[in-house]
Amino acid sequence: MTTIIITAEVVSALFLVIILMGSYLGRGESSSKKRTSYFQHMAIWTIVSLLTDAISYALEGKSVPDGIIFGFTLVAFLLLNVLIWIFARYASAIITEKGHLFLNFDLVILGLCIADVVFEIVASFAGKLFFVQDHKVVYGSWQGLFLVFPIVCVVIILGTLIYHNKAIGKKSCMVLCSYMIWPFLALFVEHFILGFDVTYVGISLSVMMVHVFMQDNIITEIKMREEILTEVSAMDTLTGLYNRRSYEKFLKAMDSELEVGVIFCDINGLKYANDNYGHEAGDRLICSFAEVLKERFEAQGIFRISGDEFVIFSLSTVKRKFDDDVRRLKADVVQHDGIASIGWAYGSSDQIEDLIKASERIMYQDKEQYYRTRRISKRR
Repeated sequence: MTTIIITAEVVSALFLVIILMGSYLGRGESSSKKRTSYFQHMAIWTIVSLLTDAISYALEGKSVPDGIIFGFTLVAFLLLNVLIWIFARYASAIITEKGHLFLNFDLVILGLCIADVVFEIVASFAGKLFFVQDHKVVYGSWQGLFLVFPIVCVVIILGTLIYHNKAIGKKSCMVLCSYMIWPFLALFVEHFILGFDVTYVGISLSVMMVHVFMQDNIITEIKMREEILTEVSAMDTLTGLYNRRSYEKFLKAMDSELEVGVIFCDINGLKYANDNYGHEAGDRLICSFAEVLKERFEAQGIFRISGDEFVIFSLSTVKRKFDDDVRRLKADVVQHDGIASIGWAYGSSDQIEDLIKASERIMYQDKEQYYRTRRISKRR
């Protein structure tokens, strides 16, 4: 049975080494280096604990000084406190990332772990926790007491995680709480079924589970960054409408069997506003017209294709509805003191380029009328 325990602990340690190497290689992928660092500490100290426990089992019954067996066994006991405190720091890092931590519970955990370390050292040297006899570890009368401090720590950590479950998310809370399940399941197996210690194997399973959780978070973060970058590259930052790049993609992806209405708009007086009142005034004029378009049409069909030019597509719209939209837009333009010239065309989407040219041509005719009516120089 000892051989099985040693094998399980060594294999678990090897798995964690592979995971640890992967976390170092992919460290830059996560937005939280602090959280990743604590995870790496958890993995490192779990590996140390597994190997220490494996060595203590391997030394039992061998012709080595009892002091060496005692030392490795004591260290194996003490390392449990190190793992509990590092996990508390990891949980604290996740909570503080998401919101305000109502209590520095990791400091409370640190105090309890230090108290447990003192207790275990005193109890071990007194022969109450364990002692070594004939190269064998014999547990003393206080063996059950060494779990008191760890259990209190776990209750505090679980309570803190549950208290902050809304801030960190239910999924994160469930994963972090379940970190405690494997070690305590291992303790249950040890005391009531098998009679030997597999606590550190249970902890290694928990670390692996946290690794899967971290990878899922990292993948989610990468996808979110990609979506944000895609959206930013597709949008006009001034108006919040789609830009020329999106316009060109839209034309390439358009279904060739649709009825489509095209409206071509060009802002009037933009050059004059820029030259006489500054580019901030020009930007206000652009944004003002963009708001007019947003109120009249669905934003997903509006594109700002150059400084003062906008194109609107109305897909799968009957001609009568499209004509009504054009009439209302012309009324909006009049209400805004002739803010833009517009042209429009309606037809099949397989002739979209011709429709755009036709609407642009009508827009220029409307602009000529605007200049003639107001007796304004075209250069304005």
